[in-house]
Amino acid sequence: MKNTLHPLFFLQLVLILVYSCNDRSAKSSDHESRTGVSLNAETYHFPASARAEKFDIKNLQQNLPDSLDAALINYGYELMVNTSRIVGPHVADTAMRYAGNNLACVNCHLSGGTKTYSASWVGVMTRYPKYRNKNGKVNDMEMRVNGCFQRSMNGRPLPRDSREMRAIIAYYSWLSSDTSLNSKPEYKGYVDYKSPHRAADTTQGRRLFMQHCYVCHGSYGEGLLFDRADTSRGYIYPQLWGNDTYNIGAGMAKIETFAAFVKGNMPYGVLGEKPHLTDAEAYDIAGYVNMQQRPVPPGLDGDFPDRSTKGADVPYGPYIDPYPPLQHRIGPLQPIKAWYKELKKDKPDDTSGHEL
Repeated sequence: MKNTLHPLFFLQLVLILVYSCNDRSAKSSDHESRTGVSLNAETYHFPASARAEKFDIKNLQQNLPDSLDAALINYGYELMVNTSRIVGPHVADTAMRYAGNNLACVNCHLSGGTKTYSASWVGVMTRYPKYRNKNGKVNDMEMRVNGCFQRSMNGRPLPRDSREMRAIIAYYSWLSSDTSLNSKPEYKGYVDYKSPHRAADTTQGRRLFMQHCYVCHGSYGEGLLFDRADTSRGYIYPQLWGNDTYNIGAGMAKIETFAAFVKGNMPYGVLGEKPHLTDAEAYDIAGYVNMQQRPVPPGLDGDFPDRSTKGADVPYGPYIDPYPPLQHRIGPLQPIKAWYKELKKDKPDDTSGHEL
C-alpha cells in the first residue's frame, strides 16, 4: 500500500513552524526590552547610563595611552571580558586552562570593572597591598587576582610573571590612573546593605528569582550562553549554580556579598544609586541562589587561619562558634556577628567589606 501524507499534516507543520518562530521572536523581543541586550549578541556592553562616564569601554582603543603599554592594557581587558575564550577550561592550549568554569570576570565586575557598586576595579590598585583575614596575610594585587581565579573562576592560579597576570595588572592600573575617582565610595565595593534580622526565606527567594532574574539566568540558574553548542565562548548572563559557576569558597557564595551585589545591580541595568530591590528581597534571592549546588574546592579548611576572624556569612566550616552551618548560609546573622565581635577585639582589621 502506498504511503501518503494527509494535506492536514503539512498545514499543522507550517503552523508549528510559524508559531515557533513567532515565539522565539517574542522571547527575544521581551528579553531585549527588559535588558537592552540582543539574544544574538556576540559581545555585550552595559547600558551607557550605567557605565562610569570616565571609562567608555566600547572606545577602549581611543582612550588608551600612546605607549607600549597599550597592547598589554588591551589584552588585560580582553582577559576580563572574554575570560573563558582565552584561559577557560576548553581552550585548545591545555597549559592556558587557568579558569575552571566558563564565566568571565565581568560577569561580576560589570561593564569592564567600571560600573559603580559592582566591585569596580576603578582605583583598585590604590587599595592593595592589604591584610586579609581569609588567608591571614598581607595580599598584593597578584594574590588577589589569583584568589578570584581559584574561587570565583573555580580554577588555578596564574603565574605571577605571566603575560596574562601582567596584562590584568596593567588594565587595573589604567583604571586606577584617574585619582579623582579612586577615593569615591561607589567604586570601592557595593551599595549600602543591611540583612534582615531573620533567616532568608528561600521560598520567597525562588518567587522573586522567577519574577526578576529568570529571563536572563534561566529558571534553573543555568544562565544564557553565547553558543549552546560551544560553552567555551562563555555566557551573556552567567550560570548561578551548578557545575559551571563560582565555587562555595568565592565571595559571591556569601549571602551578604551576593545580596549587596544584587541590590545595587539587578535586575540587569539597575543603578546602585537607584536600587530596584529592597534589602529583604535581595537577601531572600541570595539565600535561594546560594543554597543551590555548586563546586566545592579543596583547601577550604585552610581559610581563616585565625578562626576568630571568620565572617558570620562564610558558608563553609570549620567554625569555632556554636551556631549551625545552615545559619551561616541563610541567617539570621546578627547573633553570629555579635558572638564574633567579642572574639575579634584587638585583631587586625580586614577592611575588605563585601568583597569577592
